[in-house]
Amino acid sequence: MTFVFLALGAIGFLLLVVSLITGHEHDLGADVHVGPPGFLSTRAVGVFLAGFGAVGAVAALNLPAGPARGLIASTLSVLSGVVLSGIYLAAMRLIQSQEASSLVGDRELLGLECHVTVSIPASGVGEVACPIGGQTTRRMARAAGTQTVPEGSRVRIKDVYGATVIVEPLA
Repeated sequence: MTFVFLALGAIGFLLLVVSLITGHEHDLGADVHVGPPGFLSTRAVGVFLAGFGAVGAVAALNLPAGPARGLIASTLSVLSGVVLSGIYLAAMRLIQSQEASSLVGDRELLGLECHVTVSIPASGVGEVACPIGGQTTRRMARAAGTQTVPEGSRVRIKDVYGATVIVEPLA
């Protein structure tokens, strides 16, 4: 029985080493890499097997001999594998939730106050700079009315059409 636990622990450890060397998270589900790893990912299975094997082997060696030794060792090993895999998956979800993106969506621009960096002619295109999320994004801009908006003016984004924003001057 101890040999089985040690063999499963070694297989789990081997999965973790292979995953470390290849540097890629393989998943036994669909080949879509969105979100944190699932519990059928190579690393999660490796963590489960390593914990299962290590705790099972220690329990099998240290529990007193008897008819319940195998059942107790197996129960402890399954629980430890589940707990360790859960800790791994929770840590990966936490790490992935900390990822940030510098992309600015169109909806985030609506209502922002910006300043004109290139004057906007009455029927032409200029440029505005808008501070958003700790950075400044620059967009091509058209005036909402028929007026010319000079460089340095403060404007508010009224609408977004593709890469161009429609702005109106602030009073």
